[in-house]
Amino acid sequence: PHWRCPVTEANRPQRIMVPIDVAHPRPYALRYARMIARLSGADIVVAFSSEEPGHSEGAGFAEESEEKMKRRFDLELAPFIREHLECEALPESVLGIGEPGDVLIRLAREYEIDLIVMSPHRRNAFSRRLVPGVAAKLIHEAHCAVVCVPPDKVQ
Repeated sequence: PHWRCPVTEANRPQRIMVPIDVAHPRPYALRYARMIARLSGADIVVAFSSEEPGHSEGAGFAEESEEKMKRRFDLELAPFIREHLECEALPESVLGIGEPGDVLIRLAREYEIDLIVMSPHRRNAFSRRLVPGVAAKLIHEAHCAVVCVPPDKVQ
């Protein structure tokens, strides 16, 4: 009941959201989203989430505004995003503060996203049973289609 075909001739996405884990960015979802965007003419939106507004600093934590935090993420990840989207101009980026699954669901609605393309972290069966991951939450609760790209599926 939750499965939906993400891209068909009749249902081409207009806006694709790619969540990026700032601490451990992975290229697979960006590459897959790039392929879909080229086929469909969709825009890509890069999404960042953080549980708190700030960052680690030495042994402590430095608070910062959401605006400053978003600028920092944009700056730090610009080369990575350009490389894997194979683009000069950076796509739109958005930031939300809170639990990642809830943040991404809210951002997808707020920015009228048609498709979420993500590359979930590999976890063992025991940890998935204890705490379902962000991917599981999005698959079950997002208003749009969600594609999870395993690392070995995109070159």
